[in-house]
Amino acid sequence: MKIFLLIAFGQLISLIGSHMTGFALGLRIYEQEQSVTLFALVSFATLMPEIVLGAFLGPLIDRWNRRTILIVGNLGAGIGTLFLIYLNTYHELNVFYIICLVALSSSFNALIFPAFMAATTSLVKSEKLGQANGLVQLGAAISQIAAPAIAGFVVTFWGLSGVL
Repeated sequence: MKIFLLIAFGQLISLIGSHMTGFALGLRIYEQEQSVTLFALVSFATLMPEIVLGAFLGPLIDRWNRRTILIVGNLGAGIGTLFLIYLNTYHELNVFYIICLVALSSSFNALIFPAFMAATTSLVKSEKLGQANGLVQLGAAISQIAAPAIAGFVVTFWGLSGVL
């Protein structure tokens, strides 16, 4: 159970960071363009690939090595964030890049949740499985609720660079 809790905590931090990035980038677009539509489009690109791909990837993930999928998913999402940091640093960050990179990161995040759910059964004893699944669902909910609040706070004091 200790290994599960360690991995679950890492996944929670990763999801919070991904959702914070998406929200903060939406705020950046809104500040620059004064467009609620573009803000909504960034939010859409942040969440929709996870939702759509998650439905199709579940059966495939059951056939693949879950550890490898978790590594690839987190690595891909991290690379997307590194590109965002690079573009922000050199003032090349625009709407097109933001939407594409956020959608790419979200696509990699779509790999993580089903793989982690499937890996939970091998990491936790059967009598603790209900508790473990509850923690996983709680972590997903916390990441979606807490990320915008945390991102808003961080953007206020440190700007977009602080969130990235």
